[in-house]
Amino acid sequence: MAKINTSALRQKMRQAQQRFEQQVRQTQQKITNEINKINRDNQRTVDEYNHKAEAHNRRVIAQYNSQVQSQNRKINSHNQQVIANLNRQLRTADSNLRYTPAEQELADRVHQGVASQDPRAC
Repeated sequence: MAKINTSALRQKMRQAQQRFEQQVRQTQQKITNEINKINRDNQRTVDEYNHKAEAHNRRVIAQYNSQVQSQNRKINSHNQQVIANLNRQLRTADSNLRYTPAEQELADRVHQGVASQDPRAC
């Protein structure tokens, strides 16, 4: 019967184990590299989409702000016309502005109160 060289057998088993572990590490590294590549591609896609979405949002906001400013200009113009019209009516002697008795009484009291506190009054 032939004697088995256990030392040589153990050495071959260690070498086979090391080759196997090296192949596992290489395979894991390839998988990790592929995952990293996919993640970079996905991140690039997300960044491109976000850039386009931000540009779109800026355009929509600018358009809305323009509409608001236009509406505000129209309202301000209308308000100035109303104020000018009211001032014109108040300046005319034949104004149709009439006080109710309660308003007249209040206006008289305010006029008397201001006159009594006015240092310019004689």
